[in-house]
Amino acid sequence: MARRRRRSYEKRKPVAAATIWSSLVGLVCFLVALILMFVSATGLDFGKIPGAAGVMAMLLSIIAFSVGVRTARESDYDAVTRAIGVIAPGVAMLVLLLLYFAGILFG
Repeated sequence: MARRRRRSYEKRKPVAAATIWSSLVGLVCFLVALILMFVSATGLDFGKIPGAAGVMAMLLSIIAFSVGVRTARESDYDAVTRAIGVIAPGVAMLVLLLLYFAGILFG
């Protein structure tokens, strides 16, 4: 019983706004990459719009990744959200890079 009481009174570490921002931007960039994959699989001609959207998504994911890494170094915030703030834009960058290399090799 005493352990439960001590756990409930422990102060939890706050969540950094930068990690929330970087994880949401990473999720949006990942969704843009998925949309670009489906657009390229359909074979329809959309002009230069998918290319511009892919470049903007890559730039945003690089910015979000750098913000996530900067925030991950701070130990004042919750460790799980710091990890998500780095992993989400990192996965988005990886998917976009794979999409670009597939376009170069098979395009």
